[in-house]
Amino acid sequence: MKRFLYFFIITGVIVYLSLIWEAVEVLNFGYKLRKLRKEIKFLKKENALLKCEYIEITKPDVVENIAFKYLDMVYPRDRIYLSLKKW
Repeated sequence: MKRFLYFFIITGVIVYLSLIWEAVEVLNFGYKLRKLRKEIKFLKKENALLKCEYIEITKPDVVENIAFKYLDMVYPRDRIYLSLKKW
């Protein structure tokens, strides 16, 4: 009878610990899921901002302004045309 009682108590403790372990795993999964959802939300906002910035900086007048101000580019002054035919 005593052995049966010990076996029953040990089995109960093992089952109880496994249930606690499962609960902890579920909580950890929930925390990770919440963190990933927050990161997805942040990345979606960042993606929208980058799309707006891309649209803005690919406008021809903005590209021209950047070329003149920061890259020291100028319009060509004189054009020279060379004929490739031999005389």
